[in-house]
Amino acid sequence: MMNAPDLNAAAAFLDVHQFSNHETFCAAFRARITQTCGLFNDKTSDQSGTWASASAEVNLFGIFAHGETGDQAIRNWRRVASRLIDPTAPLTHTQTMLLAWSIEALTDPGMLADDAICARACRTILKLSKDQADRARAQAVLTALPEHAAHAA
Repeated sequence: MMNAPDLNAAAAFLDVHQFSNHETFCAAFRARITQTCGLFNDKTSDQSGTWASASAEVNLFGIFAHGETGDQAIRNWRRVASRLIDPTAPLTHTQTMLLAWSIEALTDPGMLADDAICARACRTILKLSKDQADRARAQAVLTALPEHAAHAA
């Protein structure tokens, strides 16, 4: 059975290192993994070429992240931990663009004709949007879709 993430410990760690540059943060991260028996599995550091297509994974305070390299996995951990600690934090650029596309999809008659696109757009809006009007419209459209389309996306 997996334990829940320790968000208090993660928040304290991020708070202490909030102004650290990436190299300093990585060093502190690796030290904390050693202290807490966390996981740092950087298969990409194997010079034999055996792990050429492998990725790195980290787990600290019960929060997991992956990346193509150890540094990228640590960056991803920092992002994941920040979002878990503060779900109201600003969306990333990619999430903002996806949300904008989804909102636009529900106003375009051509896209409204495609049940799969509508269902996916609605689910994205319900997941990412904080605007109650957008969420209400997405819920109404999702409810009006045929059952197979609403569950497929």
